[in-house]
Amino acid sequence: MNTEFARLANDAAKVGTSGRWDTVIASIKFLAQNPGSANDWWVHVFGGLCCQTFSEYLALKRTYETKQHGDVALLAWRARNLLELWVWVIYCTKGRENARRLSQQALSDGIESLEGPYKSVGSAAGECGIGEQFSLSYKMLSKLAHPTATQIVAAPNEAREALQRDNLYGEGCRFFSGAFNALERELLAQTYDPVGRVIVNQYGSQRDEEEVTVHG
Repeated sequence: MNTEFARLANDAAKVGTSGRWDTVIASIKFLAQNPGSANDWWVHVFGGLCCQTFSEYLALKRTYETKQHGDVALLAWRARNLLELWVWVIYCTKGRENARRLSQQALSDGIESLEGPYKSVGSAAGECGIGEQFSLSYKMLSKLAHPTATQIVAAPNEAREALQRDNLYGEGCRFFSGAFNALERELLAQTYDPVGRVIVNQYGSQRDEEEVTVHG
């Protein structure tokens, strides 16, 4: 793994070892118990984003560390999932109405809604000003996630596959860190004051201040 992708992998790993991951989970638990009036849906959206983001990162990491022949497609798929989650996190943290839109769309997801209106992840990326980056990354990851003509016809090449594995893992870590950083800012802003005391979240209910450790 080259220096840049090693840095991306280390940055992602530090989210867990530094205690930041645990702090965000504690924040979600606090907000779930103290959602405030008509704010359950918001907590549900951000709780779901956290759960999916953490789960996909761990799956990506497990796939990379297991190192099985032919796992490039799986790594590409995992990295693409993290790319999409990064977009949805940025989209929802841009405004409460965006999070509401995603929540309402989830209620209508299903086979019966295939012909109905919905917010695509590409459209959300465009609204957040990251449309070009999303498009390029999505195309690249999709080429490796599916059996393209090149993959079918090309002879096995261990060196090329090793490089692809490193690059895909690094990209997945990049999207995970981007999503996590945005989630952390949003959730801690709703839960903690600058000196680390639990406060009333702007849509929540009153609770006595409690000293906590907030990791930067």
